[in-house]
Amino acid sequence: MNDNHYSFLDRSILRYLLKNYSLSKKTFSLDKFFFRKQLHDFNLSELVLITGLARSGTTILLNILFNSRQFASLKYSNMPFLLMSNIWSKIHKTKASPMEERAHGDGLLINNQSPEALDEFFWKVFLNDHYIHKNYLSKHDVSDEILNEYAQYIKLICFSQGKAKYLCKNNNNLLRLSSISRLNVEKKIFLLFRHPAEHAMSLLKEHQLFSGYHQTDSFSLDFFNFLGHHEFGLNQKPFKFREQDLFPISAISNQEPDYWLHIWKNYYSYALDYFRNEVEWICFEDVCYSPGIVTAYLNQLLNPVNIQSIPERPKKSYYDFTFQNQDLLNECIAIYEQMKTLVSYN
Repeated sequence: MNDNHYSFLDRSILRYLLKNYSLSKKTFSLDKFFFRKQLHDFNLSELVLITGLARSGTTILLNILFNSRQFASLKYSNMPFLLMSNIWSKIHKTKASPMEERAHGDGLLINNQSPEALDEFFWKVFLNDHYIHKNYLSKHDVSDEILNEYAQYIKLICFSQGKAKYLCKNNNNLLRLSSISRLNVEKKIFLLFRHPAEHAMSLLKEHQLFSGYHQTDSFSLDFFNFLGHHEFGLNQKPFKFREQDLFPISAISNQEPDYWLHIWKNYYSYALDYFRNEVEWICFEDVCYSPGIVTAYLNQLLNPVNIQSIPERPKKSYYDFTFQNQDLLNECIAIYEQMKTLVSYN
């Protein structure tokens, strides 16, 4: 659902609940208490994580896997009680709303039963936003205590939907992937990537689009902040994985294509250096132009999930590549070519 569908009352309730971390923790405690027996007996069979820089195809993969009906995942209907999935599902029965194009203007259709990247709220609450700084998001470690709370959290979500597997899309998870990897559960981590020139221009386009939304609707901006979405828009913040990451972009406007190339390079060079052999790499261009190969790969890897064929997209370029720093672009393309050698389906 797009945030412009919320009424004044809805917006007031969302503002109150999503800003009140103490209350949110109490709702989580209530869910754990009333479903403590189910939580104790529940066996989480698999955790599937999807990550990647925004506009890399993570939502496409999320929808493909969720539509197999094998996974539980947070949905728009979990709003606003994102940490109380079972109690909320018992008292709040909703029918599926009509499908509509999401605010990104990219042709992807959603409704209130669609999965979405909403579990970032858990990390915001339990880490008390300590990784969210004025001008950037920082890489961070998660304590075993909080990881245990997260394990209980995803079990409760799975129980509420009658599934044994949890599916999560979160573009911020690379910031804490070393910690999440310590979870004692069968897991698969998909990291999506896209040609840097196309990717940078797509990010710039969305940044301009959502900046316009945020200028005309303050709740739209609040909504992004509440849910920890800082990919683009007026609240855009770059990732800081290493000390040198912020220096190249400090003198460049985020209205310039080169800014987004730096964002791309920081993200994927870090992923290559630290998680080269720990993730399943998927190329956006393969999802679009060789969907049969990607579908077969996913069905084999996630057996017995029955994933329907991904629609093929026409091959064309949407952007005029006007980058000032050609050396930077060439460096990014070299990283892209390295990642292409790591995919498992070719």
